[in-house]
Amino acid sequence: QTWIETDSVIDIVQTLKGSAGGSTIVISQMGGRVGDVTSQPTQYSLVQAGERYILCLKEDDRTTVPSVAGLKRYGIVAAWSGLLFVGADGLIHTDPKYHDPLRKKYEGKSNAEMIDLLKDAMNQKQLPVPPPF
Repeated sequence: QTWIETDSVIDIVQTLKGSAGGSTIVISQMGGRVGDVTSQPTQYSLVQAGERYILCLKEDDRTTVPSVAGLKRYGIVAAWSGLLFVGADGLIHTDPKYHDPLRKKYEGKSNAEMIDLLKDAMNQKQLPVPPPF
C-alpha cells in the first residue's frame, strides 16, 4: 500500500491557544499526488492555497519526516475533524461530497461565532469537535 502525505505551508493569522511557533508553520495531511499516484482522503479535502481555515492542531514531533525550511510542523487534530473551511463569505462550510456529521453542525456559522465556540470549549477543557470513533 502506498502512503502519500502532503505538506502545506500555512500563514497563521490568529492563535487561540498555545504557540504557533511563528507566523508561518507546516501542516501535514494524509493524501496527495506523487507522479502518477494519487491518494485522495475519504473524509476531507486537502488544504488549498489562498483559502482560509480554522485549524485545531497538535505538534508533529515525528523525526522520520523532513523539515521544511526550519518551520515548526503540526498535524490536524484527529486527522480531519480539526479542519474547518471558512468561505469567502466568512462562514464555515463543509464539503457536501463527504459524510461529515461531526462538523456539519457548524455549517453556516460565522468565523467569529466559531472562534467564540472554540474559546468557550477551551475554557471548559472540552473539544467542540469530537474526535472520530
